[in-house]
Amino acid sequence: MDKIIFDELTWINIEDVTEKDTDYLREEFKVHPLDINDCLGAPQRPKIDLYDDYFFLVLRFPYFDAKKVFIRSSDLDIFVFKHVIITVQNKPITIVHDLFNGVKKGK
Repeated sequence: MDKIIFDELTWINIEDVTEKDTDYLREEFKVHPLDINDCLGAPQRPKIDLYDDYFFLVLRFPYFDAKKVFIRSSDLDIFVFKHVIITVQNKPITIVHDLFNGVKKGK
């Protein structure tokens, strides 16, 4: 888990999500249990769930599996609160990883 704070906005990026990470989401942000299950579980369909305090998005990103010479997809789970954005990935998604690290380095 890594964090960028810029003025009033915080971006928390979680790669290789663990139960410790989801416990943090549950305790610190009161995230709905079904959203926690989506972060840890099997691939989900793209969706948006709206709540009073936040909304939850699931997006699918394609990637090339070089071992099997096959295009697969991976989930990107996003929580959007008033001043916090949280991205959650079961395995790092290159474009999100690179974007986060570029912003962190100020590029």
